[in-house]
Amino acid sequence: MLKGLNFSQNKLIGPIPTSLSNLTNLEWLDLSLNMLVGQIPWQLEGLTQLQFLNLSHNELVGPIPTENQFNTFDSDSYNGNPGLYGCPLTKSYSNINEAQQYQGDDGDDDGMINRKAVMMGYESGVVIGISIGYMVLFTRSVDQWFLKIFGREPRHISIAPLSGRRRN
Repeated sequence: MLKGLNFSQNKLIGPIPTSLSNLTNLEWLDLSLNMLVGQIPWQLEGLTQLQFLNLSHNELVGPIPTENQFNTFDSDSYNGNPGLYGCPLTKSYSNINEAQQYQGDDGDDDGMINRKAVMMGYESGVVIGISIGYMVLFTRSVDQWFLKIFGREPRHISIAPLSGRRRN
């Protein structure tokens, strides 16, 4: 029976898996010092045997669950997540709009920039490929195409067969 999980400092990326809530006998869970994002899943409130939790130093946002054992964890469990709020942290948002505004600005622009760069490269490649294909297909001959592109006649290399030798 699994009692504890330590995935600290494993460079985990993405949200906390809700499937962790299936580990009902879990007594300690350490997911600190990763790159976890999003909210703490409310399903984790079902881990009623949990005695130790460390989610510090990730990129988690939103309210900290308040049911069951989540009332017992101190602020050290959540430090280093500037988007988290609620008990036991001293930072709380006066209204939900302020919290949503903070969550919307969680610094995830790097992924968008990378996607834009990939799309620009893809689109450029398609345009260049279509242009070259058009020139090759709709030019009278490859020699004319080569002359048009490179400004000189292509060299023709002839390969002569080996003379007089036969293999047995």
